[in-house]
Amino acid sequence: MKIIKKVIDWKKKIFLVRMNLDRNTDDIWNIYNLLNTGDFITGTCHRKVQKELQNITKIEKKIITCTLQIKSFQYDAENDSLRINGINARENKWIGIGMTQAMDIQPPRQIMIVKREFDSIHVKRLQ
Repeated sequence: MKIIKKVIDWKKKIFLVRMNLDRNTDDIWNIYNLLNTGDFITGTCHRKVQKELQNITKIEKKIITCTLQIKSFQYDAENDSLRINGINARENKWIGIGMTQAMDIQPPRQIMIVKREFDSIHVKRLQ
């Protein structure tokens, strides 16, 4: 795991970390142990979108960057991946605020995590 940016402010209760996840490491397991429901995660995900052209509806799969408020997450040890289900917290062209979305995290990938509730265990896990 390569940490690109880290902001930890105990007074304002801000925990923000942007990182690159590496292959063949325990990065996904460490992220799994770092997350809680209610946290925010920013990363890329796939979204099926409808496109209408002259009365023809076409469904395309887009890769988009979104920020989700985590509702649930599962760790898959076989594939070394993490599946996150959440509510979109930042509107973009393809997803409105409040819409549900899933995100699969598998290295190599860049993600950003924002936590409002954290303790020294979370900080030690990053180290």
